[in-house]
Amino acid sequence: MNAIRNSLTERLKEPLPGPEIWKHWTSRTDPHFTPPTNAKQAGVLICLYQRKGDIFLPVMMRPSRSGPHSGQISLPGGAFEGDRDTSLIDTALREAEEEMGIRDVAIIGTLSSLYIPVSDFLVQPVIGTVDAAPEFRPDPTEVERIIEVPVDELLDRRNHSTHTFQYKERTIHAPAFRVAGENIWGATAMILAEFLHVYEQSNLSRN
Repeated sequence: MNAIRNSLTERLKEPLPGPEIWKHWTSRTDPHFTPPTNAKQAGVLICLYQRKGDIFLPVMMRPSRSGPHSGQISLPGGAFEGDRDTSLIDTALREAEEEMGIRDVAIIGTLSSLYIPVSDFLVQPVIGTVDAAPEFRPDPTEVERIIEVPVDELLDRRNHSTHTFQYKERTIHAPAFRVAGENIWGATAMILAEFLHVYEQSNLSRN
């Protein structure tokens, strides 16, 4: 994992491509998506690990219940808690441990913050690695199941599509990924789209 850490660390010192990537999919430069000054803060974790020579990251299916993201696939993460977190990196690490049991994460850096209007969260994606595949301990109240996703499958253009949905009066076209028989779309796909771009620019892709 050292090569991945080093390559991504160097790439993350350069300007991030998120806004440029997103505007090709949605009107992310439209004021409709500009976060308000009082938007809630959240952190999510992209946790990379190696298994049999391949690089994976875990996502989870949320339980189907009331809520703006119920039944969707997401990265581990949640809301900033000022009495427990000193930063959004702390938030991402805490939530990943609580939801999936992921521990001992080496932080590489962060991606572009993404505002999610439907839940009024400004989300900070955090990238980290673990030296061995995690021994997952999913929280059944937060996680219906964990899906281990090979990064190469996310990079494979055959697994890319567009998910169209309505938000208030607007029709939104967002990136989507078809992996493990599931459709990853919405904010999670937007975050992964930027991550994959950075990953490829770090000369880590085998595709």
